[in-house]
Amino acid sequence: MFTVHAEHHLRAPGPEVWEVLQDFGGHHRFNPFIERSRITNGIPVGLGAEREVVLYDGAVMRQRVVDYQPGQSMIIEVIETDQWVRHYLIEISVRTETTDSCVLSYRVSYKAPFGVLGFPVGLFYKVVLKSRYNHVLRGLERYVRVNQAPG
Repeated sequence: MFTVHAEHHLRAPGPEVWEVLQDFGGHHRFNPFIERSRITNGIPVGLGAEREVVLYDGAVMRQRVVDYQPGQSMIIEVIETDQWVRHYLIEISVRTETTDSCVLSYRVSYKAPFGVLGFPVGLFYKVVLKSRYNHVLRGLERYVRVNQAPG
């Protein structure tokens, strides 16, 4: 099992960041790798929400929220993908630091294909995913800051 962790201190209030994150079908608004995303089971927020995500590189994933702690964290399971990695879990958490800042964290766990022979693929994905999730964190901060209510 491989794990990638990306963390970013955001100059934005935790509740505002969470408001954006909990919109499970709206992650394309801040994630620069998602071309489109749509809720597939009628549950837009919280435990059990499912979506289909299409990335700009053409990859397609079906994802489900399998753990949800309002205002704090959610765990997303990739239940179907055309990518090589398997048993893919994404844990997103928000920790408030001050009234105007928080720490946003993405922790991604996955298995490479082909057992031991897939180890190089797993290492490659680790480098790629670390870079991508750092871009996602910065994209979310920009999105929240641009869309904050004035004052």
